[in-house]
Amino acid sequence: MNSGSRSLPGWGSALVALAAAIAGGWIGLHLGEAFGYALARWADRDIADLKDELIWCILMGGLVGAFAGAAMAFFLTGARRWVLRTAVTAVCVVTVGASALLLAAYPWPKTSGIPVVEYELRLPAGLPLPKHNEVDLVIWSDKYGQGCYVADVHMAGDRPEIVGNIVLQLNNADPSVSLALNRKTEGSWKLPIKPDAALDKAFGPWQRIEFIPSARTKPLPPGEYDIRYRVRSYM
Repeated sequence: MNSGSRSLPGWGSALVALAAAIAGGWIGLHLGEAFGYALARWADRDIADLKDELIWCILMGGLVGAFAGAAMAFFLTGARRWVLRTAVTAVCVVTVGASALLLAAYPWPKTSGIPVVEYELRLPAGLPLPKHNEVDLVIWSDKYGQGCYVADVHMAGDRPEIVGNIVLQLNNADPSVSLALNRKTEGSWKLPIKPDAALDKAFGPWQRIEFIPSARTKPLPPGEYDIRYRVRSYM
């Protein structure tokens, strides 16, 4: 079949193209989402940092998919040459425009600012895995505290592990961190990272947590508490 012949009348080809555009758009939405997550992994960025970029990836994926689906339908149904040429041109224009928009919308990482410290904290072996809402991590500056982000709580071998981010304010020259479990036990320690810390490409070595003695709170269950840090980005 060549592009000058038609196996369907014009209206039939248009209906097939419409259906293909809907199907292509739906597939494109999912491919755009997958591309957004792949981009975050490739750039070593938290997907939360790229939430706007992810939304644009999904929308542009759907748009490009819809145009590509329609063009494919016109080709398969033997649409007129000028229709096929117009459809292919439209796919190229939309693809280039979408790529330019994604490039312009990408939040390039900062080279300085407020450090965002990624952490992995392991509790003693034998402790039950705490629920996400039972973990309370706070960074302190003198008497003022700010909650830390807990991304996940899971098992790492036979030890419960807590992972997330700590935002270290620039005026906090002597930071400490406290961990509370079940709102009943708590322990605190000095954060060995300063506000002027450079970015890290990988996590540092595991460190045994040395808790600060306190008579005001009930201590955490006994055992080995280990943590490692990484200054991942700046705010």
